[in-house]
Amino acid sequence: MAKQKLSKAQISKEVRRILLKYQTNLSEVYFNAGVSSIILSGNLVKNSGREFKSEEMFNLTNELLRLGHIRCELENWVIGSDGVYFIGEKESKKAS
Repeated sequence: MAKQKLSKAQISKEVRRILLKYQTNLSEVYFNAGVSSIILSGNLVKNSGREFKSEEMFNLTNELLRLGHIRCELENWVIGSDGVYFIGEKESKKAS
């Protein structure tokens, strides 16, 4: 059976569902889902303000990759073909 293609709206809904499943603070991260790619930008943190653990990010990105290619413009994580890497907090948060 052929895999059904999802519309842009369906992909956006799935991205939001996945982010909420991992308790992502949606006010800190911006996403734009197209038919074949997902763009993530901003700061990817949990609702509690804590950073994600590496294992959580690995699982989250694997779920997102099922929907399409991820283009990462995040301030605190790098998501690439060779893995997922934490690069630190935003400078403004370090000062407080």
